[in-house]
Amino acid sequence: NYVFWQDKFTRCSLEIPAIEKRWTLFSSCWYLVMELKYFGTPPALRYLLFLAWRAVLSRLYEAHKALVLWQAKVDAGLAARATGGAVRGCSRAMALRRLHWRNSLLGELLYMVNVAKTGRVHLLPPVKQPLQRPTFFFVF
Repeated sequence: NYVFWQDKFTRCSLEIPAIEKRWTLFSSCWYLVMELKYFGTPPALRYLLFLAWRAVLSRLYEAHKALVLWQAKVDAGLAARATGGAVRGCSRAMALRRLHWRNSLLGELLYMVNVAKTGRVHLLPPVKQPLQRPTFFFVF
């Protein structure tokens, strides 16, 4: 969101004197959140929360990698079934797209149908475009 980053950079910039920085509703709420985060939580507890969060994120990443590998095996099996065993592999580009969340759900479904019907694993769907996020200019 453009307004979010613009407000964040103007509030955190060292080149702009503190007297010239505009005070907004967002900066007030963000200030309260950061105050509670750093002064309301003991440092030892913050560190333990950080370690727990990193452990959760690493487990999620491992699970996502396992899912991507499973999808590659399914693609290879579908292609082998569609071509009678002539195609024995999967698309590395598609695996990388899946790993980095570059496919839409519809693109995934169309790709699976295409592989199941034709066995062409290298005919990839278009890359997912990011969603247009609304700008809440009236709030700031």
